[in-house]
Amino acid sequence: MLAANLLNEVPALHFGIQQLFAPRDECISEPAIPHDFLRPSQWRELGVEMAGKGINAAYICAALSLNRFELDALVREAGVSLNRAPLPQNTTNHSWCFGDLARLTRQWLAGSPIKNIASSLGRTVRSVKSKRAALGLPPRLLASWKEADANYLATEWSRGTPIRHIAAALKRTVRSVSSKRRRMSLPALPGAIPTDPSIVLTWEQASRLTPDERCGRRWMVKDSPSQLVIGFKKNRGARKSPMVTAWTQEMENELAYRHFANQAPSAIAEAFLLSERTIVSRSSWLHLPRRRKKELRADYDPTIAPIRIAELDYIQRECLGKTGFFFWTPRRNGRRISRRHKQSQIMRSAV
Repeated sequence: MLAANLLNEVPALHFGIQQLFAPRDECISEPAIPHDFLRPSQWRELGVEMAGKGINAAYICAALSLNRFELDALVREAGVSLNRAPLPQNTTNHSWCFGDLARLTRQWLAGSPIKNIASSLGRTVRSVKSKRAALGLPPRLLASWKEADANYLATEWSRGTPIRHIAAALKRTVRSVSSKRRRMSLPALPGAIPTDPSIVLTWEQASRLTPDERCGRRWMVKDSPSQLVIGFKKNRGARKSPMVTAWTQEMENELAYRHFANQAPSAIAEAFLLSERTIVSRSSWLHLPRRRKKELRADYDPTIAPIRIAELDYIQRECLGKTGFFFWTPRRNGRRISRRHKQSQIMRSAV
């Protein structure tokens, strides 16, 4: 009776008794190592590699959960010098603590998606990438292409499936699929995508191209009642990324009507073939109202936009400080000067 109560109330004791009476073969077997922890041989190699890159000893110990004696023994055996410089004393609210370094290392080596890592640590994806490089952790290598994936790519490409849909089905980036298509010497669908940059592409044709391949090209917006045409500049921006041509009044009106029609930002970005970040940023400049997530939809119904505008009592008004720039504001007690003009260099110099 007493033994039964102990087993029920103390799970650790139950586990120990089971191990005590377990067969000998099970007792001497190696314990299972969770997938998110490194094996001894792996963290030893990684610790020596990080020390060889000049990473501070305190950061190595925090990232790999080592003590100084273990790290000293490793580098002494490998013949690598250890960086023992004192850590900077000026810390901020955004400084990385040792616990976050350990969690970042464990999740990164376990193969967790970088977005999940950033969400669990409460940081941005760019911050996680930067700290990963600073710690000297090995970069993520793309998985090799399987024969079934290559056959799927060849089949769907011959059917004219957009490259974005193929990439989503294979769980790869558009650039990866496009590179594999060129290595497989698959035809670029002659006749479907004109090579003349002066020709306006359809949305289906433009969606088969990567953002880099769309530089200097123009295409039609998906499901646009006015058949809106947008494009990328021929030259890249400061970050070597494609840049959209100057936003016209027609482009902003199309974006605003899709916003009032409760179309999701990701769906708007897919229709424009732009990044979701660009769509959200431009919506902020236009002072478009916030929406509930449960009301967002993937399709676009142009008839909803006028109804929503009337319900919210919004109007389009020209900025008094920036001629030619129109933004959306409530009819009563609305803004007269846009946020864009308030943050411009003209207003900063006037203060």
